[in-house]
Amino acid sequence: YLCPKGNLYANEDVILPPATEQEPDEPAFLKKIKGTLNTVSVTGEKPETTTSIATQQLKIDSVSISNTDPVYSSYGRPEIFVMGVRNPFRISYDNKSQTLFWGDVGPDAGVFDSLRGPEGYDEINAARTAGFYGWPYFIGPNLAYRDFDFKTNKPGAYFNPLHPVNNSPHNTGSVSLPPARPSLIWYTYRSSKEFPNVANGTRCAMAGPVYHCDEYPSATRMPDRYNNNLFIYEWMRNWIMAVSLDSAGNYKSMEPFAKNLRISRPVDMLIDKKGAIWILEYGTEWHTSNKDACLSRIDFIKGDSSSFAKSAEPSVQWDFFRTNRSFYPAVNLIPYKLRFAGAEAEQLVSLDIAIQYKETDQTIDKFKRTYIRDLKAQKNFQKGQVLVDKSDCKSCHAMDRTVNGPSYLDISSRYYDNKKADSLLKRKIINGGSGNWGERAMIAHPQLSPNDVNEMVSWILSLKDQPKKLISPEGRYHFNIPVSPANKEGVFIFHSSINEDAGETIMFRSNLLQVEKADSSSNSFRKYKRIAAHDTMILSELRNHDFFVVKEIDLHGIKSLEFILEISAAQNQTGGGVIELHLDGIDGKLLGSISVPAAFPSDNETIKKIILPVQSTDWPKDNSFHDLFFVVKKENKRLTPVLGIDLIKFNLK
Repeated sequence: YLCPKGNLYANEDVILPPATEQEPDEPAFLKKIKGTLNTVSVTGEKPETTTSIATQQLKIDSVSISNTDPVYSSYGRPEIFVMGVRNPFRISYDNKSQTLFWGDVGPDAGVFDSLRGPEGYDEINAARTAGFYGWPYFIGPNLAYRDFDFKTNKPGAYFNPLHPVNNSPHNTGSVSLPPARPSLIWYTYRSSKEFPNVANGTRCAMAGPVYHCDEYPSATRMPDRYNNNLFIYEWMRNWIMAVSLDSAGNYKSMEPFAKNLRISRPVDMLIDKKGAIWILEYGTEWHTSNKDACLSRIDFIKGDSSSFAKSAEPSVQWDFFRTNRSFYPAVNLIPYKLRFAGAEAEQLVSLDIAIQYKETDQTIDKFKRTYIRDLKAQKNFQKGQVLVDKSDCKSCHAMDRTVNGPSYLDISSRYYDNKKADSLLKRKIINGGSGNWGERAMIAHPQLSPNDVNEMVSWILSLKDQPKKLISPEGRYHFNIPVSPANKEGVFIFHSSINEDAGETIMFRSNLLQVEKADSSSNSFRKYKRIAAHDTMILSELRNHDFFVVKEIDLHGIKSLEFILEISAAQNQTGGGVIELHLDGIDGKLLGSISVPAAFPSDNETIKKIILPVQSTDWPKDNSFHDLFFVVKKENKRLTPVLGIDLIKFNLK
């Protein structure tokens, strides 16, 4: 195989025999594999130039390396193009600029150690020519570690990035190493001053491809602002960045790419022939068959972005399998299942589910707004719960099962009676470590504030006292109305939410609606009482163009609307005219109308029942909730009462 000129230790093409035929004791072979340093890799310039790479990349003025420096006589195997990497992830090569890119995952050190050196950094590196990238002597922007004597267990001097020296007893190559090249991009657990877009948290840097717009069809490629941008991505922080480079390959800027898309542990990336970007997503939890593991494609669709505007989907929604979501079902039983915006949401610990019956004197619309407002005021979730969900904790821990680490319930049970548990857990979260639950290490979290860690630990330890949730995210629910001395109107509430997200609250009401309890109306109707069939009725009197509103109604499965009303000459009610049903407004789409009987002085049966059949073909089928406006019209009687309405019955299929 060929080791081309330009490799780190190849000043001319070197052809080596297959590995099975290589003879380490053969002098000719030893001579071939003991290549001398390619000086371009030191200077980044022509061989006769002696300006150090430090001048170019570290911006250290007036630094040069003499031609007699031992580095120029250093040697190594001719196969080597790049060395000094720690844990390279997702190598990417750009043919246009002839540059090799890679992410390098750094050590877990959460803080600077005066005996050893800098905290852990992840890196994005770029190599146009062969070079030495520092590990294990330097990291990030060439921050130096200390030479450590393991016999005396004492630290020595900091390594020099211009003259790295490898005195390890395990070294079989040259003692003198080329000057170390700094990273293109670097960041720790904490927020970065140099690269603020990378955010903070656990790290796992990966380098993707470089996007050249002219290589893809104009109809399907990404916008021109991504031309010649390097795409990088984060396996732990779930972002993709577009990095702008200048013509020499130096960093200019970065911006989040498709930041509104939810991705779950991006682990690989490629660009197809049309310019679409493909992402392989590992999923939330480590060492698990994740539900959110998937292959995704990101397309760019040209056009007015407002045409794609859409309300944000709640993180969790109720699915009642096409059963009407506004009224108690006729069979008194309803199947349900919680649907999550993504598999990641399903694993969050601050999922709250509540199904309950409540009595109220308020209209349903007002009661719902009050209910949701009170939930927020009560701070339904402890702050620690929310902080846990927003961290990387869910990669290793779940509420009630072992993932990579123990469940929160197990942690709470184990440390509940331990007086030192509070400080022990705080220290473990911030500093990381292993041994308490086996050999798998917990990652450090130095970016978390002490106050936030206090909240997280308090919540975890509190779980021991909390009863397990009895409500399953999937099942069947029986609408059993409890006996109550108050005997008020009641509603069944299905509430779900995650973190501060309002989630979705569905309220099932009786399909018998007293008109005086409508959610809204045109004015204050005259209310009067009427005794019929040994029962006292409260009626609402309506005139021409009066209306009332029933809000947020699911139209699915409504077969007909049944009105119980009075048309009484004794009440000066004329009858006649029509009741119209409009969608989402007094002048909204007409869904149907029904004629009102006229009043007759001799009519003893003034209580009437009229039925408005539903023409389902005219009703919207968007699976949304709608407001229904009931409007009385009798144009030739503008000021005279037309009728009194007791109730409406929504007849379901």
